[in-house]
Amino acid sequence: MIKKHTFSLLPILRQNKRNKNGEVPVYIRMTIDGRRTEISTKIYVPSERWNAAKGRVKGIHESSQFLNRPIEVFEQKLKEIYTSFIEKDVIINVNSVKSAFLKTEERRRLLVDHFEFHCEQMKRER
Repeated sequence: MIKKHTFSLLPILRQNKRNKNGEVPVYIRMTIDGRRTEISTKIYVPSERWNAAKGRVKGIHESSQFLNRPIEVFEQKLKEIYTSFIEKDVIINVNSVKSAFLKTEERRRLLVDHFEFHCEQMKRER
């Protein structure tokens, strides 16, 4: 049986982390099955040029496109990882997708992750 997951990506600004120029960092908020995590894009933008509804820098100028393109690449890469996990029938959660994206090993699993893994294994054995 194939499990359906909820998956969403939302570029957001972290207003509390302004740099010396007054720009704020863009984070990608990823939510899978109601659990969320945030990943830094290392991109800083002027907050007055940010369109929160679209998750992009406002405007059609070259500078706006220069800032928006990496955000789109981040989103596309996360979607590719999520899709590949579905195709491989791997257990999907925010920690596993984030680790794959950042190319880090998941060093420790949370108790919830162990429980989810056990439940999935039990379902497969039926």
